[in-house]
Amino acid sequence: MLSPHESLGIALIAFYVPIVPAAIRLMYRNGQIRPRLAWWPLIPFSLIRIAGGPVTIALEQYSSSNHDYLLSGMGLYSAAILLLNVGVVPLIIATLGFVRIIRTLTLVGYIVFAAMHVVLIIFMGFYWRRKDILLPSSRIILRGGLLAAPFLIIRTVFGLLEVALQDSVSSPFNPVTGNAVAFALMALLPEYVVVLAHLYTGFSIAPDRGVVAREGVEEELVTVTQEAAKSDA
Repeated sequence: MLSPHESLGIALIAFYVPIVPAAIRLMYRNGQIRPRLAWWPLIPFSLIRIAGGPVTIALEQYSSSNHDYLLSGMGLYSAAILLLNVGVVPLIIATLGFVRIIRTLTLVGYIVFAAMHVVLIIFMGFYWRRKDILLPSSRIILRGGLLAAPFLIIRTVFGLLEVALQDSVSSPFNPVTGNAVAFALMALLPEYVVVLAHLYTGFSIAPDRGVVAREGVEEELVTVTQEAAKSDA
């Protein structure tokens, strides 16, 4: 019978394999328009999540064979920690967990990320109140960001709890040795919802974000105005 963490590893592969071609298609479709930063990260993120599935399964099977993976399987354990945490603060989380100063830096990184996310939500809320002056595509992008924001908050809270309780052997927030249900509901599920929100938002806007059409209308209005001015003269 599969363990909870093995099931999560299989779910990672099954959920993210179809995301990769969709993310590539979205990048090809929208890669020339803003916000470019919203499209291309979905590709490496999905690939990393797919890579995390087999590593999680292998680590779980290794530990079930009466091995102490914290000693003899340190490389596998480190790979699992890196791949499963890379979704929030990639460069900081890559060094998670084995030295206290690194733990402190990681905790600070999560706090900084949380603060930046709060500021981002404030800015999005500010512009949403003035959405009437924005392009329809900009309103769609803004709405997608606001819908994804609560799930990013949940994922950040899980990361903060993981680092803060790292010294506790019984911490339920360790993605490898902790509670698989907590990891699934507070980390993997919010991440997946955010990815789907980005894909849905990206495919909901025109490839040119409606800018070409708007420019065409403005040029037509200018032409009509000039012709009217000439006729009056």
